[in-house]
Amino acid sequence: MSCFECKFVVDSMQEDMIGNRQKLSNDVRDFACYKIVPGNMTASCINFLDLYLPTVIQMTIEQVTAEGVCEANKCCPKDSGELEKYVGKGRNIFCFNKI
Repeated sequence: MSCFECKFVVDSMQEDMIGNRQKLSNDVRDFACYKIVPGNMTASCINFLDLYLPTVIQMTIEQVTAEGVCEANKCCPKDSGELEKYVGKGRNIFCFNKI
């Protein structure tokens, strides 16, 4: 996967996750409140997570950058200026390959 493709995929995934944050929030809430928290605290757990969890999920997703993910997976060089140098010479940059 090229650097461009990696960034495109990660950005698309982030948009999708943010768009579906309510469903993600509900899934996490159901797991936490019905499987982890004692039964006498379920209602309080649901109220608390319904109020705060969608925002926490969005803020967490926004902390991840396409550049960071793609650099960590070695799809992109650490210096974005380096990418232009390699692409300009017609060299392909693939994930998990050393440049």
